[in-house]
This record gives sequence, structure tokens and C-alpha cells, in this order.
Amino acid sequence: MTEDQEGFGVYLLYAVNGGVVAKSELALKIAELLVEYNLGPETLAEQRPLTIDDAGDHWVILGNVTPKVIVRISKRDGRIMDFHQNVPLPIPPDFNF
Repeated sequence: MTEDQEGFGVYLLYAVNGGVVAKSELALKIAELLVEYNLGPETLAEQRPLTIDDAGDHWVILGNVTPKVIVRISKRDGRIMDFHQNVPLPIPPDFNF
């Protein structure tokens, strides 16, 4: 099966439940695991409570402090669509606007 092919199980879960990650509670748990594993338990503790927003076909999970953690998870197949932390970049003193 290639990457762009959807398995029957995913199709069935979408048809019956609205997707593999149809519930916000599951999306939140997945996001917490991603943050803890990739950025560390300290970052997860700093970012809590995470907030979740229903964006139609995917979930948007945001951290609570700047720089915010941002996670987007597909409802249909559970794919991680985006995962990053907004870290402000310093502007060099010689930069002209």
C-alpha cells in the first residue's frame, strides 16, 4: 500500500465514527505524547493546559505559553499535519525594515 492509499479500516472508522481521531480527548492525548516525547516533560508541563479547537477535518491543539506548541491532527486518519513550537527569532541589529 502506498502512502496516499487509505486502508479499509481507516475508511470504515471514518464512515462509522467520523475518523480515527474523531474525539477531542484522543487528539489531546496524542498531542501531549508528541510534546512530551519530542520536546520533553518540562515543556509539556509549561504548555499545560493545552487547548483544542475543532477545525472541521482536523484538530488544532495549542500550548498555553509563548513560545506556543502547535499540533494539527487529521480526524480522518490521525495523521500529524503539523507539529512545531513558535520560537521568536532574534532580529539582527543591522537589519533594515
